[in-house]
Amino acid sequence: MIRSTVSIPRDTALGEDVSTNTFFFKHLGDPLNVTPAELDSITEALRRLYDVPAPPSAERVSLYFSTLNQSPATVRHYVVPPPGSPAGVPLRTDAMVLTFPASTPAPEEVAIAMSYRETPVPGVNIKRRRGRIFLGPLSITPWASDGTRIRITEVARLAIARSGARFANEIANIGPGWRWVVYSRADNLGYTVQQVYVDNALDTIRSRGGAPTDRSLVPTNIQ
Repeated sequence: MIRSTVSIPRDTALGEDVSTNTFFFKHLGDPLNVTPAELDSITEALRRLYDVPAPPSAERVSLYFSTLNQSPATVRHYVVPPPGSPAGVPLRTDAMVLTFPASTPAPEEVAIAMSYRETPVPGVNIKRRRGRIFLGPLSITPWASDGTRIRITEVARLAIARSGARFANEIANIGPGWRWVVYSRADNLGYTVQQVYVDNALDTIRSRGGAPTDRSLVPTNIQ
């Protein structure tokens, strides 16, 4: 099993101000024998997931990111260790150039969740067979009001879900047995991603938000 993490820095350049998404992959061979060409293919598929529209959608996922995000992102590839073992074996680190357009930033804690899962089967515990990544910090580009709440537009939802579905297929095309998977630590198994979906509700990511630049103070005049 291979684990690849994508870390996108912010404009603060602080180590704690990084958005990280984690992906898991399985294939037929020994993970320690993954070739440089296969790692190249994973990194390129990840770049396309974020930065290239998936037809028939005309918008790319990175279009919805705030300009507070910075490029390049860092991709780190590891071999997943057995359950209970220390951190995985590092394979390689890549730089990945992404494009974040000029836009109005949303609050830094706001994100879109891209969810993925194996096709649900009645009687099978789906909780171990689904996962999600959080896309953000966002711009206000993918937002629209439904009259009551701010929602994610259908255009944005389809663009993200189609990019995720294409990503799954590009990983499968790397070679025999390659699959993007949901990794269950409880089962120590990877379940093939067969569906990608995006709900219209905004989600959140762990973020400190922007540092204050001003303060308004009113004295009480009480002695």
